[in-house]
Order: sequence, then C-alpha cells, then structure tokens
Amino acid sequence: MKKKHHIQTGLLTFIIASAMTLSCLGWLSFPIRAEALASRSVAGRLGLQHMSSIVLDDTDVPVYHGTVNKSSSVYSGISDSYSTNYIYNQLTSAERKFWDGLDAVCYKLLTTTKDAYSFDYRGSRYYSTEYVEYPGISSDQALDILYLFKYSNPQYYFLDTLIWSSGDSKAITLYDAFADGDARATATAEFTSTADTIISSAASLSSDEAKVRYFQKVIADRTTYDSEADRSDFRVYDNPYHQSAYSVFCDDHAVCAGYSMAMAYLCNGAGIDCTCVTSSGHQWNQVRLDDNWYNIDVTWADNDDSPSDIYYEYYLKSDSSYLSDRANASAHTPEDLWYGYLRSCVLDSSADGYSAGGIPTVYSNAEDPLIIGSDGNYLITCSTSGSRIYYTTDGSTPSEASTRCYKYSGGLSVSDPSGIRAIAVADGYRQSGVSSYAVPGQEDDNGIGDEGSEEVYPSEGTQQSTVTLTKPAIKKLVNRKTRKVVVKLSGLGQGDGYQIAYSTSKSSIGTKKKVGTSTTVNIRNLKKGKTYYVRVRTYSSAGGKTVYSKWSAVKKIKVTK
Repeated sequence: MKKKHHIQTGLLTFIIASAMTLSCLGWLSFPIRAEALASRSVAGRLGLQHMSSIVLDDTDVPVYHGTVNKSSSVYSGISDSYSTNYIYNQLTSAERKFWDGLDAVCYKLLTTTKDAYSFDYRGSRYYSTEYVEYPGISSDQALDILYLFKYSNPQYYFLDTLIWSSGDSKAITLYDAFADGDARATATAEFTSTADTIISSAASLSSDEAKVRYFQKVIADRTTYDSEADRSDFRVYDNPYHQSAYSVFCDDHAVCAGYSMAMAYLCNGAGIDCTCVTSSGHQWNQVRLDDNWYNIDVTWADNDDSPSDIYYEYYLKSDSSYLSDRANASAHTPEDLWYGYLRSCVLDSSADGYSAGGIPTVYSNAEDPLIIGSDGNYLITCSTSGSRIYYTTDGSTPSEASTRCYKYSGGLSVSDPSGIRAIAVADGYRQSGVSSYAVPGQEDDNGIGDEGSEEVYPSEGTQQSTVTLTKPAIKKLVNRKTRKVVVKLSGLGQGDGYQIAYSTSKSSIGTKKKVGTSTTVNIRNLKKGKTYYVRVRTYSSAGGKTVYSKWSAVKKIKVTK
C-alpha cells in the first residue's frame, strides 16, 4: 500500500506567514494559498481561492428590481435540483430576501442568452451579474450570505470569486468566457449534459452511499489535479475555472474548489443532500446519508500517481476523525463563515486506505416534535437532546436541506395552525416522523381523534406551579370497528396533556403521535391484520419549556376488524 506524504509544515508555515505579511502590506492583490508550496501529495492539495470584494464609488450600476418568487414550483428544474437549501433554511427573512435576489439574477443568466453586465475598472474589462440590494442586513452580513450562496449553488458554474459593491447592493463577477449570452448557453448545454449523464449512470445503484462512492471515483478518474496553477492571479492563467464545477465537467483540470463544487452538483442532482465547506485554504464536502452528515474530501481521494486507485482515508468521516489527522487538521477546520450552520459529523465509515468500507447502521429515530399553543402563538419542542427542528406553515413536508422550510428558533406566530408541519434531526439519529398541529375536535393526518373532550394547548409563557409528572398507563385497547382501535388511558395526573404513540414495530414506536387530554382516544385508518404497539406519556409546559413523564408500558393489539 502506498504511503501518504505530508507537507513539511515548518517551512510551509514560515513561507505562508511571509506571504500573508506581504499581502497585508498590499504587495499581493489576491490571497495566498498553501497549495502554491505543496507537493502533489494526497494531503497537500489546498487550492481554495477565497472570494474578495471591491467597492465602487459613485458608479451607475444595474440593480435588480424584479419580483422574487421562490416557491418550490418556480425553480424546481435546472437550478434548484442541483443546489442545497441547508444554509437557506437557517436564514432570517432579510437574509433570505437577499439570497433570493442573488438566485433570481443568476437563474436569468443560467436560462437565457442575456449578456452579462460589462464595465471597466482600472484599465481592465470585467463582467458581472446585476446588482442586488440587501435591506435589513449589514454589508458584512451580505458578504457572508453571498459567499454561502455561491458554495450552495454549484449549478451557477459561470460565477468567479470577485464581488463588487455599490451603495447598498452587491454583484458577482462572471468568468470572461461566459459573459456573452450565446457562448454561455453553449457552455451550459455542455456542462449540464456531461454532469447529468454521470447522474443518470448512477441511478441503478442500490444505495445513496454507493452513488456517493461512484461520484467520487468518476470525478477522480476524469480530473487531473492542477498543481501548476498560478495562484497569484487565476484570471491570467490558461484555465481560470478552478473554483467552479466547470473545471471538472468541461476542462478535466481542477483544484479542490472545482472537485468540491462538482461533487455537490452530482449528489444534489441525485437527491442526496450535499454542501461545500471551506477552511482557510481548502474546500471539501459534507454529505447527508441516513439522516446524518459525513465529511468527504474528493480532492484528496484522487491519486494522480495511480489513477485506478482511489484513496479512502478521507471518505465519509467524522469531524473528530478529520481533526485527529494532526498534520492536516487545519485544512479541515471550517472557517468562521460556517459557524452555527453546520451540524456535527459524529459518525465514521470503516473506510481506510484504498478500501471504501461501509457506513454504520443508525437504528434510533429522533423523537417526533410536539406542537403546542393557541391563539396564534405556538411552540415546537423535541425531547431528543441536541435536536434541530425544521417546520413549514403551508402544509408541505419540511426537510433539513432538500426543500425550503424554516429552522425553528423559538416561538411561532401564525393565524392558522392547521398547516404547521415539523420534523426533528439530531446527530447520531435518523430523522423523526412528521408532526402536525392537531386542531381541537378534529382528526390529525394520522387519523387520530379524541372522544368526549376538547384538547387543551398551553400558550407560550403560561404560568403554572411545579407539577410532578407520574408515568401514565394504558388501561385497555379495543378493536371495536373496522380499522379502528379505542385506547383507554389512566394515571394522566396533573400534566397539560399527553402524547400517544403507536407503530407496527415495537422497536420504533413514535413514528405517529397525537397530543390530547381525553382519557379515551380513537386511532383510525389502521391496517387490518397488523399488530400495533401503543404507549403514552404526559407533558407539562411553562416558561417556554416542556417536560415529559416516562413512557408507559407498551401494550399491543392486533387489528382483526
């Protein structure tokens, strides 16, 4: 087995420090990357060119004033299929508005033959998108959102790394070759055809992990790592597309950014959530498999010395695994830009050296969220430690990254709660089931309703004395009518209500839940011939927090009617 080589860190640190000093003094116009000094070793490829910004004074620039409509039906084709909503779902409304504006101007360039905006700056010709305003956020916030937007949208292959600011608006530079609308349309056709052929060829593979492994090999096989690139100015180099997926699909030469953007495009296009991540000088990916995120570094998997061998040391690994590689830990330490957005990668594949291994099986689900409240104010909680909750208010199914929704951050005001849907995700768990708000007196999506009592939902901030919650019990289960089971409860105590959960699997009870207060509950729309396992627990809410009793003993019943 070939032994990986590591960078001579002492000399490298000295040279980089010197280069950074020169840069701070204004003697270098672009950021210095460690790749300039690294060998063609597996762990020495740090080719990220960080985005930079130029402020234009008193310049008349084209500002986008179109109507932004980002419903899933609008951009469900060539654009949105290859992007990730992982970051977008965590943004504020003002940040989303700026992001949507960026998406609109880039989508126009992707799908039309409109020429890019052109202008001269200090004797050079540049091309850019239309400018997008960012009301409600600062210029620094807008820059961060713009960086995150680019890394989340690999389908916009024509975007370069230079940002322009004019007043309270910003634009992104286009690579010169894609400024002309007709030339860009030709490039788009070649780009999408090549990438979509790869995605189609993976469709028959049996698992998402197999597809990820296949995409990594295809990228490595078709791409040569370009260690000869001139890092002082990518604009004057023969191949300026290193920071774009175009470098992989259409030029076959790339650095880490190109590898990473290509991987994100293929995975998202195949329905596998994937995002790019950057450190101070490197770019890699995180991919979501079995509802958990894993690190994957496609650049360091490529072995130019032996193209048939894929190096799996950095394949589907945890954060701790990456950071324990002491010689290269800094290359895989996310920069501050990502702080608060990324979930932890806590699971490791068994990949090692030139063996892909496999990923661990995840058996437990995060608990289903509990939605409580009244009079327009609602709370969503989840008892699984460290969980994140995502929700929608229009009745659509939320997801962490594949569709557009909202990350719950506390308190929710809506006039009609019937459209609230929520899921929970947690590191080391599978995603929860989808919870919905049960309107008092009505059945929820699972066909569960109460008999003889109106449900009570405590409002946010309700004041109440300390309550000791005792474990409730299921007194009786009866299959009285067709596909219906009546549940008799006891020992509900002083709580505000209860959750009742049922499933056909004793090991995963909790996929369907209902809140209520009645001691008699009907479970409808069950499957005849199936055995169902049922349990119950009570809850109490105060001061924005919810506590639960222990689950009752599980009882089972076979549906014979």
